[in-house]
Amino acid sequence: MKQLLCCCLLAVAGCQAQPRVEGSATALTLANAHLTATIDLARGGWLGRLAGADGRVYAGGGMVYTDWGLFTPRGVVSSAGDAAPKVTQGQDGGQTWVRVEGTFHADAACEPAASSVGYALRYSLGDKPELAVEVAVTPTVALKGTPAFLAAQTQMTGLSEWLAWTVEGRINERITRDGRCFESARTPLDPARPELELLYADGRRLVIAGIGAEGCPLQNVFLHVGTGGSGALFVGLLDGESPGWPAGQTWRARYALRLAAP
Repeated sequence: MKQLLCCCLLAVAGCQAQPRVEGSATALTLANAHLTATIDLARGGWLGRLAGADGRVYAGGGMVYTDWGLFTPRGVVSSAGDAAPKVTQGQDGGQTWVRVEGTFHADAACEPAASSVGYALRYSLGDKPELAVEVAVTPTVALKGTPAFLAAQTQMTGLSEWLAWTVEGRINERITRDGRCFESARTPLDPARPELELLYADGRRLVIAGIGAEGCPLQNVFLHVGTGGSGALFVGLLDGESPGWPAGQTWRARYALRLAAP
């Protein structure tokens, strides 16, 4: 009887340890014992909030977007305008995942071409303080090979310093000015450790690990910071000359957001 009770308790503990998904028609939360990721379905399914177990927020807000080069006339074309994306979820071993699919929306001047680009966002969480993110973008029509910009943007506040593992070794800098700080286009990330670390004024640390792309360029990963340490991380598939984008070809970017101990 004792052995049976012990097995039952272990099974219950295992269920409780499994990351959980909760939410409504406008937002979902993917959570474990370390972090909670809120997925904003009213704005295309982007990460609306990433918080630690203590409630402190590390990141939140952003989109996948282009604002020049791929469409004419120039305007913002992004995932943020899709207020009713398709959502699926499941489990893969110890990982719980959520996948959100939709189409780009745009400033009126860029329609209807913007709707020709579909996107999919996949968030995966296990038992560690790390959220895996995958961004996939697929056009149904060929897009021209001209200078262009296309990036996944994640917003942060309270930043004070950044570190990067690069081909030149580990470099870091305190944030003392507005504008772009680190740029992989200028100082490439180390292929063996493509990783950034962001430090916040209150001592928190966020690691962006395993940065990479599949089937497409990854022209620039950069941090742009404004007044007071508010800024954003850009995983830029395009930030310059575009090789052209055939219809039906999927471009993917992957990275993980890891909450690190102070």
